[in-house]
Amino acid sequence: MDAPPPKLMEKKQWGRKVEFLLSLAGYSVGLGNLWRFPYLCRRNGGGAFLIPFFVFLMTCGMPLFFLECVIGQYSGKGPLHVWSVSPLFSGIGFAMNVVSCMCALYYNIIIAWALYYFGHVFTRHLPWSTCDNAWNTENCYTMDGCRAHWANSSASTSLNGHSLLGLDGYNDTLGYNVSLYDNSSFHGALNKCDKNSTGVSSAEEFWRGSVLRMTGGLHDMGYVQWELMLCFFAAWLFIFFCLMKGVETLGKVVYVTATLPYVLLTAILIRGVTLPGAYEGIIYYLTPSFGHLLKPQVWIEAGVQVFYSLGPAWGTLITMSSHNKFSNNCLRDSVFITLLGEATSIYGGLAVFSVLGYMASVRDTGVEDVVASGPGLGFIVYPEALAMLPLPQLWAALFFLMLLAVGVDTQFGMVEIMCSSIVESFPHFWHKRRILLTGIICFCFFLVGLPLTMNGGIYVFQLFDWYSTSFGLPLIGVMECVVLGWIYGESSCRELCIKATQSLATFSVLFLSVN
Repeated sequence: MDAPPPKLMEKKQWGRKVEFLLSLAGYSVGLGNLWRFPYLCRRNGGGAFLIPFFVFLMTCGMPLFFLECVIGQYSGKGPLHVWSVSPLFSGIGFAMNVVSCMCALYYNIIIAWALYYFGHVFTRHLPWSTCDNAWNTENCYTMDGCRAHWANSSASTSLNGHSLLGLDGYNDTLGYNVSLYDNSSFHGALNKCDKNSTGVSSAEEFWRGSVLRMTGGLHDMGYVQWELMLCFFAAWLFIFFCLMKGVETLGKVVYVTATLPYVLLTAILIRGVTLPGAYEGIIYYLTPSFGHLLKPQVWIEAGVQVFYSLGPAWGTLITMSSHNKFSNNCLRDSVFITLLGEATSIYGGLAVFSVLGYMASVRDTGVEDVVASGPGLGFIVYPEALAMLPLPQLWAALFFLMLLAVGVDTQFGMVEIMCSSIVESFPHFWHKRRILLTGIICFCFFLVGLPLTMNGGIYVFQLFDWYSTSFGLPLIGVMECVVLGWIYGESSCRELCIKATQSLATFSVLFLSVN
């Protein structure tokens, strides 16, 4: 094992080391870091949640992240062929491709939703801040219209133990709110501004009536919405142009897409902390409740969040690392990227809760009454809060641009897995036809994903969200550790890692923690 193994064909490498790091950073910082982690942190003990979170990060997330980078870099192969180290378990590579394929199918609809919102910010009045649109109902109310009512009637702010979007129906897979689609978002009495009335916010009506135009269930899929379909097509077209030459084009795009979210997130955070109520929101987010550490569910959710936020077992880390130089120190890269990704989760939570604290201040209610997660946060609560700021179009544009940048970075990795796997399987045909292959894959995904743009598409999204990755990813991760640590052999794997990192002592700590 003194030299890297021969490759199927000469494989393109990253133009610069920073391109690889930016690609990994963009992939590891996904939408879940911004709209799932903050809610999980608050629900599971605030600052105390960071203890199990970092325990799982150091003992599970970082070692597995590192091992995938090592085997990808050493072999120069993608997830479909790297398991030649143990041919009996080559199904792991197929499983990675299947999971990434299923997730890529529905992930782009989130980008399409963000595009739809972004296209509506260039108006005099944000459409989700008014009740005079074609999709609004008689139960619609606006935030501006209710400010005076909330200021003078603090006794009416109770939600009877439930958050604004009914988080008792929260789905842990993506941070998705099931009760969001129930017409009884607010219950009870006469005044539409009361939290226990039948009123529905203008932001929620925009989401349900303009973006989704949802039907009653899967049995009634309705028709393709051409506006959302165009956004969906634009999202896939952008993915195609960024990946058409593989890492050659991807390495240039990530200079923008991987750094822009941090700039925009910082701008939103700076604006957020200057708002009244921001301090209360941040304190609510970070105040530790150490009693939660005795609950097994807290530790389970911490482990799951580390697993999903870093992205091992998808095959992306193997694919991206396969384009590295053989001498690259991927241990240093792995430590840096994992810490960066999880620090971004905490940082994003500050931006989220500073604005939610402001929204609670305007409503004259507690922060817990406006907390949401998943699409409920990204497409209802946060846009609703930004609409109450001066220059709402500016802040809404920055927010949705940030969602777009974060979303496409994750999508790059999932689509690149399939492109690389096909090129490696049929190198003599596809090696010089990479643009055609990328175009075919993106167009096929667009066609197969069209049901997501229909009136009942949200129910298809929900099915994919619940079942596409929930059980597969943990199983793939466990099998990786079994094959590399026990079947391929600890000594062989240790030797491989020494060559890739020039560091035996540091690796030993990480490797033993995996086993």
